[in-house]
Amino acid sequence: KQWYQRRVRERMRERIMDPGTLVRGCEELVNLTVKIRAQVAECSISIILAAMRHHIMSEPVQEAGCVTLANVCYHHRSLHALIVMQGGVRHIQLAMRSHVSNDLVQRAACGAIANLALRYDDIRKQCVSDGVLKNIINAMSAHKEEVEVQEQGCCALCYMATNQPEI
Repeated sequence: KQWYQRRVRERMRERIMDPGTLVRGCEELVNLTVKIRAQVAECSISIILAAMRHHIMSEPVQEAGCVTLANVCYHHRSLHALIVMQGGVRHIQLAMRSHVSNDLVQRAACGAIANLALRYDDIRKQCVSDGVLKNIINAMSAHKEEVEVQEQGCCALCYMATNQPEI
């Protein structure tokens, strides 16, 4: 499985300008995330963030990137800080601001924020200071009829408010 994941990462690096390859690569990484070790998932974070950075206007790349980050956070708690240090919160926020009308991007981004904020007070505080609450509220306001955006947004808000009396 490690060799396959390594090959997926290599293909994503080689074809960083091809949104289709990046979306398929993120989907494959999501499927592998549960089965791989944290150190292997760690290698994928920079590629996912690079894909999101290079294709900020591609809704499928942004959605796939957020879904993959959410899954990495959920299955590998040790990688939360690394994702934040490499600018993951900023990339998620850019995806939310660049694709306000896309419910799939908003749902995936709220899910990624929820999983990032789930366990660590320092990450919650950074998310609050970075203005993530406004992004979540905007997503929920823009997609009032989309149940999954509402659910993921509520989870994210709930986790962000944990141990944060000023919220």
